[in-house]
Amino acid sequence: MHPFEIKKVYLLWICFLFFACALNKYKKNLGTLLFRNSENSELLVLKTILKKLIRVGTLTIVDASGRLHIFSGRSGSTVKVHLHNKFIPWRMVITPTMAIGEGYMEGHLTVEDGTIYDFLSLLGQNIETNGQHPFHLMVEMVSMLFKRFHQFNPHVLSKKNVAHHYDLSQKLYELFLDPDLQYSCAYFESQETDLETAQENKKRHIAAKLMISPGQSVLDIGSGWGGLAIFLA
Repeated sequence: MHPFEIKKVYLLWICFLFFACALNKYKKNLGTLLFRNSENSELLVLKTILKKLIRVGTLTIVDASGRLHIFSGRSGSTVKVHLHNKFIPWRMVITPTMAIGEGYMEGHLTVEDGTIYDFLSLLGQNIETNGQHPFHLMVEMVSMLFKRFHQFNPHVLSKKNVAHHYDLSQKLYELFLDPDLQYSCAYFESQETDLETAQENKKRHIAAKLMISPGQSVLDIGSGWGGLAIFLA
């Protein structure tokens, strides 16, 4: 975990304790929160959130030590997720959308019962039904304090960031883009549509909306490899 992220974790942890006391929910158990066995501490906040969040279906979490934690509501889908890294719970608390996706790609989070889609669907259904947990609302407030630091991008850093993103071999993009190297969303008319066809659909759809007539000019900003410009020409 990055040092900056660790500091953020501790700050959020302190905020959580004060927030819990303010709600008069954990006053009697504050000592337990502070001095709880360290093997459970990394899951404490996540478990608190999931206990309140899951009201439909059943979510089983297997932590990095192999312990099972079951969160269940009324009848619904059942998903079992294994967290292989002890830092994943913290990341899921602070930035759940990033932590789940990156954790899944890195192999730190695996879905043992169901699919990653089932897991996201279960979380989404419960968030839609119950709304965000108060702690996540607080996280958003704290994140706003760090927003300026994340967005600090002076000229020197900006040049470096642009080079880091764009100065890559074309062979990399050929691994996941269509043959025309379209670097934007495609238009899938059905689940059976492949990427190449979907990109052709997108270009055709854009051209139809523009209603371009002979003799007109088109300014293509951010043209990538020029596939759309060639198509419009």
